[in-house]
Amino acid sequence: MAAPSNASDATDDGVGFFDLAGEEDSGAAEPGRVQALKRMLFDLSYLLMNADGTEHISERMLTRKLESRMEKEGSVDTEARANELAPLLEKGPDAIRDRIETLATELAQEAGDRTQAVGERYLDFLKGLIVADASVSEEEYEVFEMLCDKWGVDKDLPRA
Repeated sequence: MAAPSNASDATDDGVGFFDLAGEEDSGAAEPGRVQALKRMLFDLSYLLMNADGTEHISERMLTRKLESRMEKEGSVDTEARANELAPLLEKGPDAIRDRIETLATELAQEAGDRTQAVGERYLDFLKGLIVADASVSEEEYEVFEMLCDKWGVDKDLPRA
């Protein structure tokens, strides 16, 4: 049940969600803002992949696809981000959840009035990541629900 291969790339109207994240009413994207949103997507993906204390191969494959795209664009140094986030994983689920909550707040600040639209796209990708291993932990449910609440998005994860 992996997310579609373009879940992180495009909306239904063909507009890339990175582009959507950077759009202003004037139509001009702010490069720093888009970079921050991309970094947040990577951080959220990395932390969610490890939220339940395990890293399943299907989760890793989806995250590698995101990493590859970011590396090709030169937009995010994924190795440096992973190295920075790795010590947090050792602190356990509470520390991971707290960092994800902080990232959710930062995303809302960066996205501004586009928070719900950007959140929809992020949650589509993150939902695919969470269900990729066919086992959704309680930590993943809690974090996903918290992200939905923070961004004003109504999405559900399948229950066993």
